[in-house]
Amino acid sequence: MKANLFVILILGIFLLFGCIGQPADIKPPEPGKNTTFEKVVQYGDAVAVEYALILQNGTVYDTNSESVAKGSGIYDPLRKYFPLKFTVTKGVGLIDGFVEGVIGMKEGGKRQIEIPPEKGYGVFDPNKLTSIPLYYEKERFEEVPMAWLKTQNVEIKNDSVFQTNIGLVSIYNFTNETATLEYLLPVGSKFKFNGLPQIVANKSVNSFTIKYDLEEGKDYVTFDSKAGMQKFVRVISINETNVILDENHPLAGQTLIFNVTMLGIK
Repeated sequence: MKANLFVILILGIFLLFGCIGQPADIKPPEPGKNTTFEKVVQYGDAVAVEYALILQNGTVYDTNSESVAKGSGIYDPLRKYFPLKFTVTKGVGLIDGFVEGVIGMKEGGKRQIEIPPEKGYGVFDPNKLTSIPLYYEKERFEEVPMAWLKTQNVEIKNDSVFQTNIGLVSIYNFTNETATLEYLLPVGSKFKFNGLPQIVANKSVNSFTIKYDLEEGKDYVTFDSKAGMQKFVRVISINETNVILDENHPLAGQTLIFNVTMLGIK
C-alpha cells in the first residue's frame, strides 16, 4: 500500500512540473526556421552606410547618395557616390556623434541622428577669428639647403631654371651646403601657397609685393603645421589692408541631422 502511494506521488510531481515547464503559449521552433538573434551594430564592427547631412534649416549639406544629391540640387558630376565604409570606433576621422548614432542599428535599417555641436564640429570659438595683412613682401632671392635642391630634379648650375609651387626660379649661386635662388615672378602671376590663392601685385629690385587673392565668404583648406593636420578657414571680410579669417569649422555651432541607412555590417 505504501509503495502504491509513493508511485502515485512521484507521478503527480512529474505531471505538475511538466506542465510548469511547457506553458501553453510557448511553442517549439518550427523545423528549418532561423532562431538566431539579428545582428546590430556594436563598437568594433565594420559597417557601410548611406547618409544625408541636413542642416536645421532643411538644407541638404552633404550626401553620398547620388539620387539624394540630384534631388536636393547639390549633385557634383566629378564626385563618385559610394557607401561610406568605416570601423565603428572613435578617432577614425568621423565626428563622435555620428559614430555613437549608428550603434544598435540593424542591417537595412534607417535612422535619423541629431547631433549637438559638442559632438559634431564643436561650438563656435570667437578666439579663432584672426586678421592677416592683405599684402606682404616676399624677397626676390632666397637661400635654400643644397640637400633640398638635389631633390628637385634640376641640373645644379648657375642660371638653371625650374618650377616650384609658387612659380619659376633660377639658381643664382651655390656652394656645397646652400644655394641662392632667384624668383622669376611676373606681375599678375598667380599661385597657391598653403591652400590660399595669391597674386603678384608688384615687384622691385629686391622683392615682390604679394596679395592674397581671396573671396569674401568662401571657405579654404589650409595646413596647420603646429597640429600637423588640415584646417578650414572662411574669409569673413576683406578691406584695403587686412583679411579677417574664421578658423572655426564651417559647421561649428550647428546642430546636425543625419539620415542614415545601414547597408552592411561585418
